[in-house]
Amino acid sequence: GPLGGILGPVIGQIIIKVLVKAVEKLAKTLGIIKENDNTEELGYRIAEANREENKNWKQKEDFGTLAEYYDYLKKQIPDDRINYDKLKRNRDYYAVLGMAAETSAIEEELKIALPPTFMFEAAKSRMESEEIRAFAEAFKGLGYGSVEVLDYFKGKLPPGEAKRITEAIIASLKVYCKDKTESELYTRLGEMQAIARDENKLKDFYKKKIQETNEKQQIPEM
Repeated sequence: GPLGGILGPVIGQIIIKVLVKAVEKLAKTLGIIKENDNTEELGYRIAEANREENKNWKQKEDFGTLAEYYDYLKKQIPDDRINYDKLKRNRDYYAVLGMAAETSAIEEELKIALPPTFMFEAAKSRMESEEIRAFAEAFKGLGYGSVEVLDYFKGKLPPGEAKRITEAIIASLKVYCKDKTESELYTRLGEMQAIARDENKLKDFYKKKIQETNEKQQIPEM
């Protein structure tokens, strides 16, 4: 496709990092993890807890919340016992593992599913944590059990339902993104839809980040 065999993975790496930070911030806002926690270390501790030699440790199911489980893991693996060389070598893996745990906890807290299709679109359009929450609350308010944005973003829904969703999203964004005007919110929503529909829009949106990565990795310019 337009992204090519090299640029595609580059955008993929950026997308993962963007989404990890947004989910981490939302998890902190909701009290799921503490302000000084980070997603990579959460993922590292979860991975270590799943090692065969630690099979006698308590499991997530033994705790009411992720926050309680993570407090336990931090006692089992205090900061001075973290293998930071190992964490650095596998940072992306631990970040995704930690993000998955945070996402599950966010779903429980907000009482609506955040499916991979939504999370991928959220990452592609660089949604802030407040925007992710606004979408979740909007779809929940409409009676959805899951934030199903793909058909909506790609214009495949009946006009009446699309209008209903748009109005709900804008109303929710007004609550969680108070620094933006209604016009700015409609523009932002249109940007998300354009990115979902056209890979060239995605490429343009990430152009600056891609160019920075190109310079570091000596990838040919677009």
